[in-house]
Amino acid sequence: MSEPLTRLSKSPLQTKIIICLLLIAAVFTVYAQVKDFKFLFYDDNQYILENLHVRGGPSLRNLQWAVTSAEYSNWFPVTWASHMVDVWLFGLWPGGHHLTNVAFHAGNAVLLFLLFSSVTGALWRSVLIAALFAFHPLHVESVAWVAERKDVLSAFFWISAMCAYVFYARRASLGRYMAVICCFVLGLMSKPVVVALPLVLLLLDYWPLGRFSDGKAPAVSLFTEKIPFIILSALTGFVTYYVQKTGGAVAPLSALTLKLRMENVAVSYVKYIIKLFYPTGLGIMYRHPAEYPAWQVVGAIIVLVAVSIFAIAAMRRRPWFFTGWFWYILTLMPTIGAVKVGISYMADRYTYMPYVGLFIILSMAVPTGAYSAGVIRRIAANTAAAAVVICIILTNHQLKYWRNSVTLFTRAAAVTTDSYFAYYSLGYALNIEGRFGEAESALKVAVLIKPDYAEALLHLGMLELRREKLNEAHEVFIKAIMARPTMPEAYNGAGVALMNMGRLNEATAYFRRALALDSGNEDAARNLKLIADSANGQ
Repeated sequence: MSEPLTRLSKSPLQTKIIICLLLIAAVFTVYAQVKDFKFLFYDDNQYILENLHVRGGPSLRNLQWAVTSAEYSNWFPVTWASHMVDVWLFGLWPGGHHLTNVAFHAGNAVLLFLLFSSVTGALWRSVLIAALFAFHPLHVESVAWVAERKDVLSAFFWISAMCAYVFYARRASLGRYMAVICCFVLGLMSKPVVVALPLVLLLLDYWPLGRFSDGKAPAVSLFTEKIPFIILSALTGFVTYYVQKTGGAVAPLSALTLKLRMENVAVSYVKYIIKLFYPTGLGIMYRHPAEYPAWQVVGAIIVLVAVSIFAIAAMRRRPWFFTGWFWYILTLMPTIGAVKVGISYMADRYTYMPYVGLFIILSMAVPTGAYSAGVIRRIAANTAAAAVVICIILTNHQLKYWRNSVTLFTRAAAVTTDSYFAYYSLGYALNIEGRFGEAESALKVAVLIKPDYAEALLHLGMLELRREKLNEAHEVFIKAIMARPTMPEAYNGAGVALMNMGRLNEATAYFRRALALDSGNEDAARNLKLIADSANGQ
């Protein structure tokens, strides 16, 4: 038997306040080192340093841009606004932007504790849920990466919407309903992954709110009241898919077969569960396998089906298992890989809210007596405390990789087998740091893994130019042009190599081709003018 699940908490308000303060202090202590971290060249630069609208702060013009912008194949105006506020508060000091992420993460942990302690009346189980959420190492990516503000911010509004929904469920009113809608909309405008919230609200209706069985609200009405949420989710899903499709972020079906996508869905669900208990080899990206062994696919399907059947069969005796399991399944669905977006088939950040469902199961599975007295209590308390401490140690270790772009992508290259993008990113980061020899080596590995990788070839060519290896640079730029004939920068680079070798007529043809592809290419135009001035004796 479990503890009574629908009664209000009998814990004194003072105890909850102390727990909230301890959670906040612990999160800031564990994540304190991020104040010394740099912006990453991967997304951070584009979102903040190179974005004139964000750097301009929260003006009316910039906020209008945020609402209408589809840059970087995303639509998240509230997230853009939060970055603008950070620039207004901290300027371009990376530490301030990082600490804002930490503040939202701490707030999310507190809100989760308050939510579950209120609706379950189980104080210490709720503490465990919040602590695992706060300190699990797979959540480092969402917190330590400034560009992932959209994770912690959307989760803040997501959890706020659930808290508002609890108030609405206890005493329905239009005002309370609209509060839920407002939080939901703000969440959607922070990151579209919040589209899963209507389904989560139905799970909460079953457990712990017990609205399907209390007789106060017929099942039909529970579904009906979610219709506005479902409509908003559908609209957001359409806008997101359109923006990502037009921005080139969605991989075509020809790039990844339907069979491999479905295999990836099944295997990834199980891999995330394994990483919950065994969070090793974590990196910013994981390379998509060319194929999955049959035993992995079959095994993953068996596990998912078996656990789902158990959750349904035991939903009366263990309603928390039903809610927790399907919370995990449904909230991970938007990012599980059925629709391939970007280069990652899995990512640590995708677990930020889905793991809450598994944390519910872990917390509620502890026997009732564990929170009362005796040997069971001591064993359970010590096990839970040990789990949290281990998470803190692993999180502290994982944080060190996020110090700057070089440390991050050195780690990515180490944990991801033959990842051309990891080595390309490492080479790019080393180049920015002025470590040209190491950068050249990393870029050459990227090209060795993927010989037609145009971006790596382009940057390798530019590096060879910097090191005055003109013949090598010209050869690399030609390979980049063959890999992507529409890349004006590669034509300009080939022209510069030829110009510095004194082959001006050949260089002119390349500069003109670069301008034909991009009439606004200032480098090619300037190089053509240099050749013309040289011919005129100026």
